[in-house]
Amino acid sequence: MQKPKLLSDNDAHDRLIDAVDGLPDPEHCETAHGRTAIATAKAALLAIQMGLLAASEKLKP
Repeated sequence: MQKPKLLSDNDAHDRLIDAVDGLPDPEHCETAHGRTAIATAKAALLAIQMGLLAASEKLKP
């Protein structure tokens, strides 16, 4: 069995973008709980994206 390909920072960032894009708009949720969960998930994923970008920039010579 082959080892999975390691993701570069760009690949990881692209996956995070895909994850955010895969979530519906919070307004499309029936309940306040659903809206809150989706909005919080999007905010968390965006914060992780920004952290990855910041860390990647620090590693550049």
